[in-house]
Amino acid sequence: MCTVRYVGRFLVADPLDVPWSVVEHLAVQLGIEDPSVVKRYAERRQTAYDHA
Repeated sequence: MCTVRYVGRFLVADPLDVPWSVVEHLAVQLGIEDPSVVKRYAERRQTAYDHA
């Protein structure tokens, strides 16, 4: 998340290639009850472009 804020893009090919503990920690901070929804991020190809 920090590289996205600072550089403006993910530094790895798969933005979901992070330790699960990081996903869970961010979910708590963002108030997301079910962190497993992050796996759906790449389902819609346009989403990454919209977020960029």
